[in-house]
Amino acid sequence: MQSYGINLLRRVRESQNGLRNETYSFKPPCVFRLRERGHDRVIKSLHIDDRVVLNSFSNNSLLPVVKPKLIHNNGASIKGKGTEFARRHLSYDLNDYYRKFGTDGYIRFFDLSKFFDNIPHQQALEQYAPLLTGAENRLLDKVFRTFEVDVSYMSDEEYAHCMDDVFNSLEYFKIDKKLLTKQKFMRKSSGIGNQVSQVTGVFYPSGIDNLVKTVLGVKWYGRYMDDFYVIAHTVEELDTITIAIAAKCSELGLYLNYKKLRTSRLTEEFVFLKIIYIMRPNGKIIKRVCKSTFNRERRKLRRFKHLIEEGRMTSAQVEQCYSSWRGTYIKFDSRYEIIKMDRLYYSLFGGETKWTKGAKQSSRKSVILNAS
Repeated sequence: MQSYGINLLRRVRESQNGLRNETYSFKPPCVFRLRERGHDRVIKSLHIDDRVVLNSFSNNSLLPVVKPKLIHNNGASIKGKGTEFARRHLSYDLNDYYRKFGTDGYIRFFDLSKFFDNIPHQQALEQYAPLLTGAENRLLDKVFRTFEVDVSYMSDEEYAHCMDDVFNSLEYFKIDKKLLTKQKFMRKSSGIGNQVSQVTGVFYPSGIDNLVKTVLGVKWYGRYMDDFYVIAHTVEELDTITIAIAAKCSELGLYLNYKKLRTSRLTEEFVFLKIIYIMRPNGKIIKRVCKSTFNRERRKLRRFKHLIEEGRMTSAQVEQCYSSWRGTYIKFDSRYEIIKMDRLYYSLFGGETKWTKGAKQSSRKSVILNAS
């Protein structure tokens, strides 16, 4: 990163010339395993030159043509939207449903199995093709070729059917690298770790969005990447919608995760994007933060304490991290749990910080963190 910054103009010029001449080639990504929020993920980290190129390509070529094709309820990885947008939109849908039908209804949550691992390259490229120029399509094809999976360890019979089976990058990560001889490649999977993958994750399943919203005419629907929900009057309606979604997933080469299908009455507790929703008989919606979110933050604060003692973190950095986390969740109906987190923060780091709803008072005293 520092080397790139020192030679910024020269490196950018080289990338620009390579793109204009269509001679630019992507370097092999650095593949590693990461545990995030209790889930193991395989990350494909790009070289800094490739990252700059793809960020520019995504922002200036892909997103401008993709945005008009997305439904409003699609809430991931788009400027002005995000996790908070998706959570808020579910509240809007619940309120709208209540005004028309009360609490007599059901909500079903859907999930796609190994979503990024199983995006087929050819179908994704065909979906992009009408929206991009010839040069842009050729560059995008180069990008997707960096996602190809070496499956040389497969027999000819396994290789013939590999596109029809669910691919799991975590299991693939365990395979002996000596068996990967670059003789056979599977054109499936979109590596987590670059912006093109994120845009593709938002855009590629838009066929499901259009099916549910336009073809089936479902009003109460929303999607955040591979997590989506449908609200309907009866379970039978949800079953009909689920069959249609499963057929569309099969057409797209994606796999509906039936183990994670969850159906709840609107009067029951249900979870979406780590927030617990409770609809009262009078239509009031209670939104509470999941217990796991607090547990993770407690572990993080204790880890910060050790990092300060080791001199690897400063008091200002810890305060900034906790303030950001607190500001995210103070808006939900978990004030008592937030107060308990504040007490833990004080017990670990001391000080007299005073918090208000969503922000700190401007007149607060600075926090003094004990590094001893």
